[in-house]
Amino acid sequence: MRSPKLKVKFLLFPMILILIGLAWIAMQLQAQAPQPTTLAGVLQKLQLEDREITLTFVNSPIPSENTLTLNARALQIGEDYLCFAESWNNTMRSYCTPLINIAHLSFLDSSSS
Repeated sequence: MRSPKLKVKFLLFPMILILIGLAWIAMQLQAQAPQPTTLAGVLQKLQLEDREITLTFVNSPIPSENTLTLNARALQIGEDYLCFAESWNNTMRSYCTPLINIAHLSFLDSSSS
C-alpha cells in the first residue's frame, strides 16, 4: 500500500502544473491588445503603426482614380469619415469621404515577417 504522503505528492504535482498553465494563459490573454471592431478603428491602428495602405472607393473622391495607395499617417480619421491631401500642381488638394464609400482596404501584415 502507498502511504498517504505519497498520494498527496502525486496529486499535488499535477495540480501545481495546472495552476502554472492557467496563470500563463491568463498572462498571454492580458498581453494581447484588443483588436479594433470598426473601420475607423482599423485605420487608426494602421496609422499608429505607420503602415502603407491601399484604399478602393465605391465613388472616388479623386477624379479618374478609384484606388489610392498612401501612408496611413497621411489620413485624418473621423468616426465616420476620412480625409487626405494630394499634391496638385504646386499646391495640395484635400479630399474627404465617408467611410461607407470605402469598398476595400488592403495592407501588408507585418506580424508574419
